[in-house]
Amino acid sequence: MAPAHHKICSEVFAQPWGACDIEVVGSTTIGAHAHAPGNALASTAPSVWVADGEASLYAQMVQSPSSLWRRDGSGLHLSSSCRGNIALWNAAASQLTIGTEWTGSFPLYYAARPGEGFLFASRMSVIASALQPTCDAMGVVEFLRDASFQSDRSYWTGIRRLQPGQALIYDVATDRVTVSERSQLWASTSNDDQRAWLEEVWDKLGRSVERDRAVSIMMSGGWDSRTLLARSVASSPPAKLMAYSHGDPRSREIRLAQQLSGAAGIAFHQEPIDGRCYDLSALQTGFDREEHLVFPHWHRAGRLAAAMGPRVVTAGVYGEVLGGHYGRAMLLQGSAKIREVLSGLVGARHASPPASSRDLAALSEFLHVRTLTRPWPVHRDWWEAAGITADELNGDIDRDLARLQTRGVRTVDQLIEAYVSEHRGSQYINAQIRSCRAHTDVSLPFAERTLLECACAFPLGVKIHNRLNQEMLRRFAPTLLRYPMAATLADARRPLIVQEASRLIRKGLELGRWRLHFASRGRVQSPRLSWVNFEFLRDGHELRAIVEDLRADLWDKSAILSRAEQLADGISGSAHPMSDQVMKIYTVDLALRAATGAHSRPMHAAAHATR
Repeated sequence: MAPAHHKICSEVFAQPWGACDIEVVGSTTIGAHAHAPGNALASTAPSVWVADGEASLYAQMVQSPSSLWRRDGSGLHLSSSCRGNIALWNAAASQLTIGTEWTGSFPLYYAARPGEGFLFASRMSVIASALQPTCDAMGVVEFLRDASFQSDRSYWTGIRRLQPGQALIYDVATDRVTVSERSQLWASTSNDDQRAWLEEVWDKLGRSVERDRAVSIMMSGGWDSRTLLARSVASSPPAKLMAYSHGDPRSREIRLAQQLSGAAGIAFHQEPIDGRCYDLSALQTGFDREEHLVFPHWHRAGRLAAAMGPRVVTAGVYGEVLGGHYGRAMLLQGSAKIREVLSGLVGARHASPPASSRDLAALSEFLHVRTLTRPWPVHRDWWEAAGITADELNGDIDRDLARLQTRGVRTVDQLIEAYVSEHRGSQYINAQIRSCRAHTDVSLPFAERTLLECACAFPLGVKIHNRLNQEMLRRFAPTLLRYPMAATLADARRPLIVQEASRLIRKGLELGRWRLHFASRGRVQSPRLSWVNFEFLRDGHELRAIVEDLRADLWDKSAILSRAEQLADGISGSAHPMSDQVMKIYTVDLALRAATGAHSRPMHAAAHATR
């Protein structure tokens, strides 16, 4: 676009890092950042290419960048070893080609204005600062609902999100943008032969874990981190590994994480979650670098882990696909969720047949929102001016389903799993480990492509609620099965249906303890089973500071403060949901400031985007 846009984008992109690699080729500016000793930008005339992703990608950019992709007339084809996104600018052909890895774990946004040019960035605020677009109210509401976007939405009209596995070509001569699909996840024929694939999955996980640098493993008492711990220890010397847990230091889960780490022979570090995670200066830095604040304790984990020595933080995120968690049960609540899980554990394990037109219509109806009510944090005037309807949200959902079908995803089970994975998994859960990227490199072993291709090929009944994890540990690391799971009370060696039954008992005990805690005005101690402990938020200090810093005029501040006061007065249940809600609010607020130029002028409500 115009040189003024390039100047603003370069400054905004570089500002939170202090310095970046910037290369100017004619009227085109390309910039990148990577934690040392990695490299995110390279050039060989007439081409410049940049990378954005996990630790292994930056190492390859230094050692063998040509192994990361191949290019043909339809654009970039990323190799299976490319664990991130690549953009290639060919000055001779005046053509930009971009490829995104298949999970969409690393966001990429773009804006094209006919006759003006093209901008793209890993942070949408970089583009918004230059273009100062109007707010897309539907994008804001989608994030407030689920901390993720449907279809190619962002917070802004005209700024689109490149979706998992997509490739883009921008041709300067024709001023044309072409987007195509590359991903084949969930499009392959299902394989229900568990034994034939189990060793291959274990081997692929071993090849995907970080081996070259000291690593901090984000450790819980669950299946994903337990499986990752086992495979990491089998692949690297224990001296190169450290386990990191945050949360209630007196909880059962933290004790389990410490015991698991000790059994694996690696060092263990534990940090409480407290007001330091909510320091406004730290939150601003975290947002400026990663644009997501729903998990402030993960931002702190990245900073502390880097200071303690490990240069890579890894976690079991996206292991939910291998564990069979992203099926229909994820979209249900209460007794319906319980029935779905139990039926999966005792039901058929073979692949479901391709969906009929009636099946697809039923799936669309299942995912659709019946009524779309005003999110409680937003002001009524803003909501009424925006004019958002459930039909608009449902249109985005249908576009997502249509894209998956175009890719070749054929069964209802696979469509649901792919849909949930690309929303809850890629955008929400994976934002945990992405938060660490504000301070250090990260690794997502379960998101490695060839491993995922195996995981996606298993029918849900073969995987559901960690069947494969349990079998892998039974075969390759049986010692780690001696310890119970954090979410259940039964021994990890027990049948999964016994463990799920004990999960219900645990939840009942936890709920009962919370009720006694509030009924006794704190004389009965709150439950200490889970790592989750955000009770310090009840005094309101951190929450009030955040609410007072909100600048956008879409918020109903009195409603937000009222919720904080109810928390201080003592409401039933954990304070964790309030943190989740307030940090989504603050994430949106900081994002909306980007298009104002300065951080002082409020963002006025605008009509929602037309498509």
